[in-house]
Amino acid sequence: MIGLVVSTFYYVYFLTNHNGQTPGKAALGIRIVKLDGTRLTAWDAVVRNVIGYAVSSLVFLLGYFWALWDDRRQGWHDKLARTIVVRTR
Repeated sequence: MIGLVVSTFYYVYFLTNHNGQTPGKAALGIRIVKLDGTRLTAWDAVVRNVIGYAVSSLVFLLGYFWALWDDRRQGWHDKLARTIVVRTR
């Protein structure tokens, strides 16, 4: 339970206060934005990274692999939160 709480605060803090980037996403040159290009809210971060990651993991991680053949390269967690990964460089 503590891990879930810490993880939730981590994602909410970084994705809402650091231009949609965790330190790892910044190192990879990517960030998360809403489909309309705006910044994530705290609720968006929770839906994507807590609820969405759980949903994407349900059926043999199919929700993550979904991005390989999706037109927008969205996993199920992105579709659920209406977000997209964009390059920063």
